[in-house]
Amino acid sequence: MNRSRLAAGLCLVGAALLAQSCSEKYRNVESVPQEASPVPQLTREPYPQNMTPTSVDILWRTDIPAATQLSVTNLETGFIKQSFSSVPTTKHEISIVGLEPDTTYSYKIGDIFSHLYETPEYTFTTFPDSVPESFEFVAYGDHRNNPTAH
Repeated sequence: MNRSRLAAGLCLVGAALLAQSCSEKYRNVESVPQEASPVPQLTREPYPQNMTPTSVDILWRTDIPAATQLSVTNLETGFIKQSFSSVPTTKHEISIVGLEPDTTYSYKIGDIFSHLYETPEYTFTTFPDSVPESFEFVAYGDHRNNPTAH
């Protein structure tokens, strides 16, 4: 028998004995209960911003810092994109790129580590690839300085 095989065999035997010794030593040790982490609550529901035909930013806020994930599903194909923000924060923003123009997507937010919360599904539709020559819109503002007028 060559020396390397003998050494490998001795290492395996030693590892097995160590594992058995450790399991016997800690067999009767009670586990210490861990405190439950607080579950982040949304203080601002998620909303799309800076949309283009192929990308969108989703923003939201939580009451305590949390690492989160965003799942975006193409409602026509069922294809799911996931993006993660592993740095705990209360002001969240995740950009999703590579979307299809003029396509409806659903999205939801969840907690990466504890998986204790998940929002309902929301939807958005990306802009068309081409912009129409003209369009109309209405802009309305409310300074809340005369609520009886409304």
